[in-house]
Amino acid sequence: MKTVSVKLPDPLDAKLGAVARRHRRTKGMLIRDVLEQHFGCAKKPLPRASCYDLLRDLAGTCEGPPDLSYNKAYMKGFGQ
Repeated sequence: MKTVSVKLPDPLDAKLGAVARRHRRTKGMLIRDVLEQHFGCAKKPLPRASCYDLLRDLAGTCEGPPDLSYNKAYMKGFGQ
């Protein structure tokens, strides 16, 4: 794989970093995906939103015990 250096203005670098974090990818991975998409050789389209982004309005709307994520009593019988 070849290495290419690119100078980016600070605002563009900040946007690139934000999108990379949102998609949980490195800046390099994101740049490669965008270039592949631009040149028509993309393997798959870039994800537009994460699962959480799609269901954000539903987060916290389900009823249940408030300590479900850390109370070991709820895990009895699982994984045996």
